[in-house]
Amino acid sequence: SKPLAIKMCLQRARSESYLATLSRRIRLNWDAFTAKPELLVWGMTPESLQETATQQLSPSELETFAKRALVWKHRAIVQEEAELADVDPLEVAAKVADSYDSAADLYQRVFAGEQTEAFTALCRATCDAVRRPLLQGSHSKHTLVTEGQLMSRTTVDIETLDFGLFSSRPLPRRLFVECIPVFWVMLLSMWPTLLSNFLKLLWCVPILED
Repeated sequence: SKPLAIKMCLQRARSESYLATLSRRIRLNWDAFTAKPELLVWGMTPESLQETATQQLSPSELETFAKRALVWKHRAIVQEEAELADVDPLEVAAKVADSYDSAADLYQRVFAGEQTEAFTALCRATCDAVRRPLLQGSHSKHTLVTEGQLMSRTTVDIETLDFGLFSSRPLPRRLFVECIPVFWVMLLSMWPTLLSNFLKLLWCVPILED
């Protein structure tokens, strides 16, 4: 089974001295590798996964494991961008990690210097690249979505929301979107006062001349 094959891959990877040395260089502990095991083998066919689980891992495969574990260690950025683009965060994380030549290169260029802005930009560009074929596929199929289907996709159980508006522990950008109804209410409450003050500025009083 796939879970068993993934577990065997992890056991083989843990026994490799190459990975142990690499992990020390990029400051990764073993928990980073076990946080999302399916990410490490993302994109593998069942046949290649079984082959990897039963054979010695190559340095390139160990580098891939380390790069993906390092990206997932900073998964907050990946998950936020993937949620906004409505794409699979695992696919985004895998593609971002694979865009670097090595784990050391990823660590030095992004995380050692704390250049999170460049990493965020890369995640956003990767999300766009992942989402583009999905959009093209949906347009080519000319599928018709009924109003009921659309409502079923967007309906949220009010009981799960705080004050009927906010999801539990939302990311900053999602929180901003969820605050839009609050902004509208504030604008509506401010409008009478603002309009009154504006009209007072335009009010003209006639001045009698002798």
